[in-house]
Amino acid sequence: MTAPKPAPPTCRLMPALAAVAARSGITVMARVERGQILWAVVESEGAVAQMPESGRVRLAEAGRTGGIFVEVLHEALRALDAPEAEVHLMVELPPMLRDLDERLAALGHRVVEAYAPVAGRQAAGAALKELAAQLYAQVHVATDASRAKRGELSGAGWIIDFGLGSTPRLKHRVCPRTTVLEAELKAIHLGLWEALQRIPHEHQADTRFVIRSDSQNAVKLVHGEIDHARGLTLNGNGTVDAIRRLMTGLDVDLGWVRGHAGDVHNELADRLAVMARRNAEFGVPKARARQMLDELRTEAAEQLISYSLAA
Repeated sequence: MTAPKPAPPTCRLMPALAAVAARSGITVMARVERGQILWAVVESEGAVAQMPESGRVRLAEAGRTGGIFVEVLHEALRALDAPEAEVHLMVELPPMLRDLDERLAALGHRVVEAYAPVAGRQAAGAALKELAAQLYAQVHVATDASRAKRGELSGAGWIIDFGLGSTPRLKHRVCPRTTVLEAELKAIHLGLWEALQRIPHEHQADTRFVIRSDSQNAVKLVHGEIDHARGLTLNGNGTVDAIRRLMTGLDVDLGWVRGHAGDVHNELADRLAVMARRNAEFGVPKARARQMLDELRTEAAEQLISYSLAA
């Protein structure tokens, strides 16, 4: 039997670990989420970190070169009043800001490539997590359907709006051989399903889903207030069950809104539903249909962003 080979004592690792834990400086953390740049700046010394400065900058407002975001960080760093402190960047930003280190250095900050202080990383990460949670605190889903007096085509439209100046998402779909009620139900189902896909799993349980439809029967069917309505078939019953399954475990406020009464979300959902139906009825080429949808998305983004920022 051979004796085990001697190994250096584990305590030799402690000075290195202690040195890392004792590091000081300024940590800048940033990433893009839901069309906004989330950022946090925190100064730390050893295991002690100051209260982070943090906030959001909409990508659309940052400018083509991201200059506004650079200015926001510059002011946050100046507010710390630590011009000699090392600045550590931990950022995941679009190409227009990949030279952030050089641009901050040109403004007089001591940007270094060394590993960021542990306390700073933790505090900045917690600040970004809180900002992200605010982005997903509530989502507004507006739905509508359209059906011509003659014909078998219906259109479904839905909007997903997280508010806070984020970019809304607009979608529509044609529903062949479907009653308008079943198209309304389909819009609710697809709108809720897609909203869920847009929310990270860790935030879903804390998100409030506000769903509005101008179909009273659709809302009553989902809530179980009625079990039948004109235009409901087996397919429609299946959609009702699918909506209820999606709602399980979620904080959902599904309600009715009066149609064509000036509600900005409902008006846009109506236009989407009509667009889907008419494109199918008149055989609009796909390229032109995409162009029309893109134009409506641009218009909706301006309306809803102004609406949410003013609310």
